[in-house]
Amino acid sequence: MAEPLTVDSVGAIQAMIQELHIRAEGGSSVDEETLALRMLAATSAEHDYDLSQIKRLDDGQAPGPVTASADGDDKFNQLAELMMGNTKAPDQQVAEGKIPTTSPVVVVDSYAKQNAQSNFASLKDAHSMIQLYSNLMQVQQKPGGFNITSEAAAGFAFQAKQAYNAMMGPLAGYYNFSVGSAQTYSNQLERNQIHDNFLGKVFNGFGFDKATLTALDTKLTTFVSAIKGINPGAAAPSTFDFAQILGLCPKINIAGDDSDPEWVFSPTTFLLYMKVDAKTFRESVGKNDSVDKVDFNFQLTVTKCELNVRRFEADRPKFDKMFNLITNKNLSTYSDLLNQQIEQKNAPTTPQ
Repeated sequence: MAEPLTVDSVGAIQAMIQELHIRAEGGSSVDEETLALRMLAATSAEHDYDLSQIKRLDDGQAPGPVTASADGDDKFNQLAELMMGNTKAPDQQVAEGKIPTTSPVVVVDSYAKQNAQSNFASLKDAHSMIQLYSNLMQVQQKPGGFNITSEAAAGFAFQAKQAYNAMMGPLAGYYNFSVGSAQTYSNQLERNQIHDNFLGKVFNGFGFDKATLTALDTKLTTFVSAIKGINPGAAAPSTFDFAQILGLCPKINIAGDDSDPEWVFSPTTFLLYMKVDAKTFRESVGKNDSVDKVDFNFQLTVTKCELNVRRFEADRPKFDKMFNLITNKNLSTYSDLLNQQIEQKNAPTTPQ
């Protein structure tokens, strides 16, 4: 099982991020002392500061690289494998012996304004950056990955936390934390009521139309069908933890006058973190027809983060280089593979 983030593990993650930036720019790997200095500089430097200027004192020409070891190359190979695996359907990931991941969903409204459409594109690309940093943290914290036959529940829990860690960590500043909420639900339901009840609780308040809810329902059903036969692991978990990234561009009238509105479109990522009671989950997806009613218990935590599009787009050339290095695709091309896009005819309610 992967350990929680610690100061030591964060140092290793920062080092790999710095190494990724160096490689993406076509530079050679540097020695460990230079890398450590750059990591320290990154805590106070402006985001566009050229860290390559920083070298250790006695560096005429850096000697043999430390971070370009076979171990370093292997970690980047693992990162590339995870990134491409995320673009596959859940059942295909399971068939390949991998813990499946849920793809981000972007609900696109039929806005006429071009800036709304460009904001949706930026939002999808930001989700890909979340995936990149989530996978990078997994490579550093759990290099061998999770065994699908013995560590599935631990793998789901780890994956569910990484999107949050990515947004609050390496993507801080690109994302601005807005609001968060947590709600616990406990109901006794007929088995045939669980599906609709769960869907309603998770997506309540977004104002999605019926077609959008049906598409979200299909996505949820596909994922559950892929994982319901997986053994959770030797140590029975108390909960099954999952996370879903949901992207919207709520339309906001900044003029405050409905007769003469001035609309802005705020690209926003909602992270839906679900902790489902293990007994609830097994009885919900199992084939035990003798169970008529289920005590359906789960906790839903919603984190709302607004994307700073201007800053994100300013760094797009850097992001493109990183994705070309890892996936052989630019950021937007990869994003089209990763994100599931759902078209909604009417603008959803602006979620609070």
